[in-house]
Amino acid sequence: MRDLQHIFQIEAADEKLEEGRFLLIESTGARLELDNAVAHLHHFCAILTVTEFVDSRPEFVYSSDLGSKYVQARVILPLSVPETLRVHKSRGSWLSEKGAAKDAAFEAYVALYKGGLVNDNLLPLMVHDEVIDELTSKPVDTQASLLQVKERLDPWLEIARAWKEAENNPNIVRTSIMSLDDLEIELCLPIEPPTIPPLKLYWDSKTEFSVEFTNDTKTGTSKAQISQALNDTYLLLSGVF
Repeated sequence: MRDLQHIFQIEAADEKLEEGRFLLIESTGARLELDNAVAHLHHFCAILTVTEFVDSRPEFVYSSDLGSKYVQARVILPLSVPETLRVHKSRGSWLSEKGAAKDAAFEAYVALYKGGLVNDNLLPLMVHDEVIDELTSKPVDTQASLLQVKERLDPWLEIARAWKEAENNPNIVRTSIMSLDDLEIELCLPIEPPTIPPLKLYWDSKTEFSVEFTNDTKTGTSKAQISQALNDTYLLLSGVF
């Protein structure tokens, strides 16, 4: 019982030394004191990235000079905290380990605030805070979430129907020339091809082809030529697929 009373007396003496020491953030009114510094520090460490088999709690180490009744504290933060902000010491000497821990925690949290890891509300500043700030600062988009768009154009359906008509009327077939450098490929279509601007094809990281399209004025073809074109197309597609 006497030991308990003695502890209370020591802590009461330490509390007198705590008066008048605080950190006040004027923009938010947030206030850090010795009494709440340990709780703030434990909260900061608790929401850091949790890794298996790693203790994220702050570690307090106490020391005192030989024969002295006063104690000092040193707090070590988890490895995920930058090295320059990991270790902090109590500013003064205390009669109890509890008072020394408060002092060290206060110094640590002030350093975290100055180091940019704690915001003006004295809460841990995480990466998602910046994302939230960006989202809330942007104007709200009034565009509808669903928009009606035109159906995707698939020209091959019309071309397939046109080929059936070409079986009876070969004169509607038109020839387009695709030039790949020194190579020319004839495209036989039953419709007039649209104007296609020159483009580049990349065979690999070092090989480049310049492609140009020319709509030939020649129209009409024989059934033998159409048959040859269909056969060549089949060979090309079978080689790819």
